[in-house]
Amino acid sequence: MKDGFNKPTTFLGSEVPTFEGRQGETCWGLSSHKYILRVVNELEERLKDRRMFLYPHVSPMDQDYHPELDCSSPLSEDDAVWFQALIGILRWLVEIGRLDISNSVTLLSSYLVCPTEGHFLAVLRIFGYLKRNPTYSLVFDPS
Repeated sequence: MKDGFNKPTTFLGSEVPTFEGRQGETCWGLSSHKYILRVVNELEERLKDRRMFLYPHVSPMDQDYHPELDCSSPLSEDDAVWFQALIGILRWLVEIGRLDISNSVTLLSSYLVCPTEGHFLAVLRIFGYLKRNPTYSLVFDPS
């Protein structure tokens, strides 16, 4: 072992901030803020090549959108692989604490085999929601 140890700063891609609890105790948390900023920036760079933009949204999915009824064109093979990679990133974000996107990600994960253009746009909407709301932390009660 090295000389002593320090407070952890990252864990599995997320930051480990500390917060003051109700009785003044130190609470640890998980925050995916930096990871989201990096992913959103990389996605926006890739979308520029297609002259597409990532618009900020107030919710991860439109309440009137039903992916099971989506009849838009199937994605090309390359775009389907990209869709699958984006779903993988979103699943990881759920694992490290972004529970607010869990339902939307789970629903769209059902279409990994044959995603459509509408499914792809729904995934971009989730990233637009994350762009608008990158700071969200889980705080653990020390008891």
